Amino acid sequence: MLQDDQGLAVYKGFVLDKFQRQALAHIEAGRSVIVSAPTGVGKTLIADYLIEKAVAEGKRIIYTAPIKALSNQKYRQFKASLGEERVGILTGDVVINSEAPVLMMTTEIYRNMVLTDPERAASIHYLIFDEIHFIDTDRGVAWEESIIFAPKHVKLLGLSATIGNLDQFIGWLSEVRQEPVALVVEKRRIVPLLCRYYNAATGITTLVEVKKAIRQGKLRPTEHLQLVNALRHHYLPALCFVFSRRQCVEKAKELLREPTFLNREEAERVKDTLDKYMDKYGLQDHATFTLLARMLTKGIAFHHAGLLPVCKDLVEELFEQGLVKVLYCTETFAVGVNYPVKSVCFLEQQKFDGHSIRPLSVQEHMQMSGRAGRRGIDRRGYIFTLVSDPLVPDLVDYTQRTVEPIGSQYRLSCNSILNLMRRGLEDQVEVAYRSSFAEYLNRQEREELQEKMASLEKRREELQSQICEASGQDHCPIRYGRLSSKLRGLEREWRRYRRRHLKRHMESVRSQLAAIAPKECPPEQISKCRWAHRQLRRLQEEEQSLRGRLAALPTPDDWLQHYNRIKKRLTHLGYIDGDQLLARGELASEINFQEILITEFVFAGLLDELSVPEICAVLIGVDYSARYSDFVSRIPIPALRKYVTIADELKSDPILGNSIVYSPQVAPLGYVWAKGEDFSKVMELTTIEEGDVVSQLRRTVDVLRQLRKALGKQPFWGERLAACLEVMERDVVKVEL
Repeated sequence: MLQDDQGLAVYKGFVLDKFQRQALAHIEAGRSVIVSAPTGVGKTLIADYLIEKAVAEGKRIIYTAPIKALSNQKYRQFKASLGEERVGILTGDVVINSEAPVLMMTTEIYRNMVLTDPERAASIHYLIFDEIHFIDTDRGVAWEESIIFAPKHVKLLGLSATIGNLDQFIGWLSEVRQEPVALVVEKRRIVPLLCRYYNAATGITTLVEVKKAIRQGKLRPTEHLQLVNALRHHYLPALCFVFSRRQCVEKAKELLREPTFLNREEAERVKDTLDKYMDKYGLQDHATFTLLARMLTKGIAFHHAGLLPVCKDLVEELFEQGLVKVLYCTETFAVGVNYPVKSVCFLEQQKFDGHSIRPLSVQEHMQMSGRAGRRGIDRRGYIFTLVSDPLVPDLVDYTQRTVEPIGSQYRLSCNSILNLMRRGLEDQVEVAYRSSFAEYLNRQEREELQEKMASLEKRREELQSQICEASGQDHCPIRYGRLSSKLRGLEREWRRYRRRHLKRHMESVRSQLAAIAPKECPPEQISKCRWAHRQLRRLQEEEQSLRGRLAALPTPDDWLQHYNRIKKRLTHLGYIDGDQLLARGELASEINFQEILITEFVFAGLLDELSVPEICAVLIGVDYSARYSDFVSRIPIPALRKYVTIADELKSDPILGNSIVYSPQVAPLGYVWAKGEDFSKVMELTTIEEGDVVSQLRRTVDVLRQLRKALGKQPFWGERLAACLEVMERDVVKVEL
């Protein structure tokens, strides 16, 4: 490390940029810091510095990330630099050196530590949240509760790409942590990005030229192969983002027919790595590995969450060595792990998000495009968008759009309630909500709407002051004019139809007019009154809209009512009695997801009555949402019926049902795996992708670990759970770091 008069100037051989120096200065001053900067500019260097600082000071630090791949990468990195005795990892499916001073872990595990083991949480001094904008996801509840309940002496370092509402986010953090949280913003990229578009008719060009070609009808149908070949000589390596796992594979297969992207020496290096993986994992007959091997020897690959973990490792290892020139991948490849390239290609600008097809958000596009441009290698990075359809709708110019604000997904969990009750801190349940980012945003919006309402009221008074005192009365010339106009209309109708009721109505209006002596108002006053009345009508519409928005905002009272309904339900189900936890409540407080479902399974006899394979068959369906395309061959497991009934009853619960996620469809996979069969035998039963099967088997390991921690002191249950873990945590399911 080198210092100058402005602080740290060089770290790990890198000359630090201004934003990095600012962040490190705040860290040295003992402040919590949020760093917002584009992907690839060096945010992780700040985390590295803080971790080394903590070790040097003899303090404990926790690093959390939104994906396990990132936690695993940081674990390997710091094990190499700090020594394996100083570094540990806890991610549910892997536990190594859990008492180490530097711990990589999922946010859920840290949040559980804070709630269930406050003494251990108090020994932590620093907390790093990588990709902190992921607080606005389904898993964001754990992030918020980690921030809310972390001991006040703990300092935070949050790293993020650009956030649309940074001021609000920092305001909330400063409020909830009861300290000024420093903000460091870097908008400039070290390697600037150049955005270009491609169609076979235009070649590589600008958006302006593409739109001109659309108007002139010159575009032609264009395939991704044409784009890749246009990039072949000057713009590789490239990531090609495709928002479908199947299309990742299909497009890589299509490119396989094209000439190789590797020279002879590179191809030999790939073959050596393939031989190493085959010898280590016995993948000679594995279909996906065989397909990938053919592609990789030509510099091509695909990568998505459904890929077998060992195959993902293979692709990532060769990619890091620069031996993958074209990688077809889904957006998960862009999160966290540092894999820069010269070019990023978007083969489409829309994605299916599980509910509908929608355009990419600016945040998503920024996360992916940020991988373009290798620092110290490229003068600039390139973003290419494929314009494949001549009748393409309006293309989105993401460079001209602002990043969306992040929100909050905060919701009340039974686990949080039970843990706070367990520690005699039930009053903190309300504190948790009032301290949440959700309530902070609601409160800000409520105040803004109330200010607008007050402004409208002031405006109403100003408008009413411009209206004369005769307004609304019969002798007002405006009202008199309207009555006169109405009479003329009735007279026209009478002349046309000669209906008796028209004559009566006409005579009534005529007599009404005869009784009025209209006020003599100057024309300018009449104009002013008319204008003021129009403005008042618009103001009334705006006021109604504001009142509707105010009424729709959740209030703390709404939340407390929901909390009381949950507490009443937990009482009915036998989890609590007054302010005391019962046996069910004690167990559920130890489980950090699907806690009610898992607890009901245990109390229904899961560990007492079932064999080890049956236990695993029941548990593999926990927290799994079956897709429409999933198919699993049926295997008779009579014991399963009882637990499916329990899950179905919980799903129909009016208070807790929305949080229950369970699918018995995958039970045969857990059953066969626990019987000791090879992974290939498991995959013969299903169309579910290998990576998803491994992920759910590892999820089952996570459940078993949590149960063993909660129940392991009871000999019989401890032995059963140890036996389950032994048969589940093997081969491809066992995480190797």
